[in-house]
Amino acid sequence: MTHQTHCGCGDRAIQPPTHFIGIGGAGMSAIAQVLRAAGCRVQGSDRSESPTVEMLRAQGIPVFIGHDPKNIGEMERVVYTRAVPDDNPELVAARQMGLPVLERAEMLGELYTLFETRVSVTGTHGKTSTTALLGHILTGCGKDPTVLVGGEAINLGGHARLGKASLIVSEACEAYSSFLHLRSSMALITNVDEDHLDWYHTFERVKNSFVGFMQQIDEGGVVVGCADDRHLMSLRPRVDCRWLTYGFSPASDVRVGYLTYSNGEQSFEVEGADWKVGVHLPLPGRHLALNAAGALAAAVELGCDPLEAAATLYDFRGVRRRLEVKGRVRGVTVLDDYAHHPAEIRATLEAVAEAYDGPLTVIFQPHLYSRTAEHLHGFASALKNVPRVVLTDVYAAREDPERGVQTDALYDLLVQMGHPDVHYVPQLHDVPAWLESNVRPGDVIITVGAGDVVTAGEQFLRLAGAEVASA
Repeated sequence: MTHQTHCGCGDRAIQPPTHFIGIGGAGMSAIAQVLRAAGCRVQGSDRSESPTVEMLRAQGIPVFIGHDPKNIGEMERVVYTRAVPDDNPELVAARQMGLPVLERAEMLGELYTLFETRVSVTGTHGKTSTTALLGHILTGCGKDPTVLVGGEAINLGGHARLGKASLIVSEACEAYSSFLHLRSSMALITNVDEDHLDWYHTFERVKNSFVGFMQQIDEGGVVVGCADDRHLMSLRPRVDCRWLTYGFSPASDVRVGYLTYSNGEQSFEVEGADWKVGVHLPLPGRHLALNAAGALAAAVELGCDPLEAAATLYDFRGVRRRLEVKGRVRGVTVLDDYAHHPAEIRATLEAVAEAYDGPLTVIFQPHLYSRTAEHLHGFASALKNVPRVVLTDVYAAREDPERGVQTDALYDLLVQMGHPDVHYVPQLHDVPAWLESNVRPGDVIITVGAGDVVTAGEQFLRLAGAEVASA
């Protein structure tokens, strides 16, 4: 967390003492950090210890492990996430005490009212990296924004930054229609895809939710949208506001071109109506180049000089768990990525192929039983050409097994498709030993998924005697 003395919202930034249930989540911890840095007394609770909990404590935010009504203490407001069940003892107690109780997205919406310029970054894929990119550019250009990222942005040193300007940039999550709580000045939208069907049930409802989000943009506001995404572009006639498009498409208002790769890094050009810049990113991935172009388009729209904005990207270090190098040992490279949708997995694997030459082993942990059922064939399609695949049981998160299918269904499907080297290791804690017995010098391993699959790669590195990149 980057600390500042105060924010551009003045005395209105002082908020009631607030208790966060599930404060260890990325979105919750970011809001908590911003509120604390703005002068609000903040505390929280979570189910277990985690690097995020440690980070919050290091910043002076008390965190209780376990949920107990006594934890609320003298707090005057309680914030919770969708992952918190209705019978959570702290949530029950807060309601019985008559305290204001807000869901995380509602709290973010209230935080928005403190800022004159509100930039929401959303999309089914890529919103975390794009938020981090835009926050990094604006900070480097001296705009001094407040930034909330749904992942640990390495340049920011955490999930959040409190700036002095009356400008906020926040990741806006489409799950559970959460972003409908936000009233934005600008919406930067990476794509619209079929996901979160446990909530929406149909893709049409997903698209309707994005339309509703865009219809809430301020009068005179703008949608900065990816022209390469056909689903997003299909919604354009339904939204009565100004659009600024970006992408590889020649029809884009801000165009990306001349993309080249070298040693895991990439260079490309981005051209607007009256400007053109060269960009160098020290990270691989065509999808990341596209995200950077969207962030540049938004930054220039917000008043940044194009050349200055492009120059900030030379030292962009990315986001934890987004194609992150965890370590190298015995000639083996270990990577990690948060991808948990077929489209994200394909983009990640394309980036790995661009940056690394060795034989690839993918350790995939599906996230949610319902998502595994919804995208079973999509996952199989994304993984079918990977040289070696290791599957482990679903990370259940908030779900019960009856909500969908277990990983063995994906294993069976890949076998039926004729995959020559697919393995099912149900228990995640057995994966490191499997890797130690099966990988060879020159191999590349990537752990993939939104759960705790990252620990398999980290434990393998420790078993092999290597240091692990800090989380």
